Amino acid sequence: MRRLTLLLLALAVALWAEGTARAPDAVLRDAVILYAVAVGLFLIAATPPERWPALAPRPSWRPTAKGLLVGAVTLGVAAWAGFWARPDVYTGWPLGAWLLATALILLAAAWDDRGRPLENPFPPRPRYGLRAPLARRTELALLALLLLLALFLRTWQLDRIPYGCQSDECNNALDALRWLQGEPYQPYVGTNEGQATLFTYLIAGLFALLGPDLLTLRLAPALVGTVTLLAFYALARWRFDSPRLALLLTALFAASRWHLTFSRIVYELIMVPLVMALLLWSLLRALRHGRRLDWALVGFFLALGLNTYTAFRVVPFWIALFALYWLVGDLLHPQRRRQTTRDLEGWGLALLTFGVAVAPLGVYILRHWDQFTSRMRHISVWNDVAQAGSWAPVWQNLRKALLMFNVQGDMAPLNNLPGAPMLDLFAGALLVLGLAYAVRYLNRPLPFLYVTSMMFQVSLVVLTVAHEAPNARRPIGALVLIYLLIGEVLAQVWDAFDAAWARMGQRAWQALLALTALAVIATNVHLYFGVQARRVDVQLAYSPNESAVGLYIRTLPPNTRVYVTRAYSHHSAVRFLGGRDVIPLNLSQHVPLREPVQEDVVYILDPPLK
Repeated sequence: MRRLTLLLLALAVALWAEGTARAPDAVLRDAVILYAVAVGLFLIAATPPERWPALAPRPSWRPTAKGLLVGAVTLGVAAWAGFWARPDVYTGWPLGAWLLATALILLAAAWDDRGRPLENPFPPRPRYGLRAPLARRTELALLALLLLLALFLRTWQLDRIPYGCQSDECNNALDALRWLQGEPYQPYVGTNEGQATLFTYLIAGLFALLGPDLLTLRLAPALVGTVTLLAFYALARWRFDSPRLALLLTALFAASRWHLTFSRIVYELIMVPLVMALLLWSLLRALRHGRRLDWALVGFFLALGLNTYTAFRVVPFWIALFALYWLVGDLLHPQRRRQTTRDLEGWGLALLTFGVAVAPLGVYILRHWDQFTSRMRHISVWNDVAQAGSWAPVWQNLRKALLMFNVQGDMAPLNNLPGAPMLDLFAGALLVLGLAYAVRYLNRPLPFLYVTSMMFQVSLVVLTVAHEAPNARRPIGALVLIYLLIGEVLAQVWDAFDAAWARMGQRAWQALLALTALAVIATNVHLYFGVQARRVDVQLAYSPNESAVGLYIRTLPPNTRVYVTRAYSHHSAVRFLGGRDVIPLNLSQHVPLREPVQEDVVYILDPPLK
């Protein structure tokens, strides 16, 4: 009972600290003092995370699986050679060889695992309270309701909130139309200062099914955002061995205003949390159970992530650091030393799968290194450092990055309710406790994974241009880690409740948690739809004038000749939403027209200045 009291008191003080930090006349020092008290109480009462015991020696590869693996590697090498031999051509037999090689290496690992029991060296846990089983139908029904709620929040009035199509969004739409018109496959293009093409191919698929319009365009991130919650549920359920806690965390994630905002904007960055959830799920399973398919999936999801958003490029470095940490741990811990060979094979299989799966993008990177890195160089904080002649921009970015979750977030109206913290009050408070807990036990694998991942994600804010800090786009992959850390805090409290009350009061306790989740959801939904989406600066960020021009052009008869002022004619919203070519207006040539015309003529001018 003492432990539960201390943990609940820590939660109460942390919420008080978070409320203090968000007050209009906040004194940050007061919030820091309160947080120090909350963290002290929490660490006194929290139990250490479990140690990861050694696995048994790995069985040898089955002959059929080994043959599939050799075939996959052979095809993968051939694909690399084929792509390299034909500069900037990524079609033909090398493309087929690459796709087949990627499928074969995953099939080889799955075939080898077939029929072998799942190894789980951890001792069994009590199956009540936090880890009480939930009827399969009930679990699936509750998960389906959560996903439907998430989909509704991400698609309600999707053609009106936000209204308009910002230039980067419509550039993605124009790329998707290029793929539909038969342009050969490219893993990377110069659109929006350089980006991988996976997301625009997803958009092209939706265009092929539903037609190319604004609603279909916005449906792409909404669907990706919803599927992310399914992947996160699988990760949280496996990590905490608790369907109830996984459902609670998924509900909190579903209502995250940060995630909701980018689930309704057509940016490829929305794919990062999805890939992060899948990568963590496969990595943690590989480390705990040692199955070859999980190791192969680690490499596959790393390659997939590099095909999403520029900011994902830090993730392979984080995984490499963790791999080094894990292998050193094998050598230093007597109990795990005997599994060093097994772990080396697992990490090697992940690296091999990554090498096969990244082939077309890898060849592009090697051939076009300057173009691939141009965006990173353009937004680097070192440009600011050189201009200022000091490291002041780095320290300013670090401060902004540390405060963005709880005090002041992204100021850009396109990315956020300007200046509002990226997390709600409840998530912000629990994140601080979760991070403190992870730092306290940094010498153990899972806390080390949490802390280093958050460091790499925060570095994306610290090491980019100072005038954009804090930027909500680049560290969006941190969302998966944030809600896992929140889960670590809630698991501690729930375990303490179970120890104090055993099977008594479970319905009341779970009802309290459900009501808390509903309150968080209601608050975030109101802030997004009732506050953020109604702000004039937010509305203007989505190019409403250019979008209105494009939508108007679409209503004109097909044989109309349309002259558009240069302020609008080159905007991607006019080109995509208008659905036709327009003529840039030159007043000296086009007013009056020099030649007779048979069709109707429409002039679209700049709005009058007030």
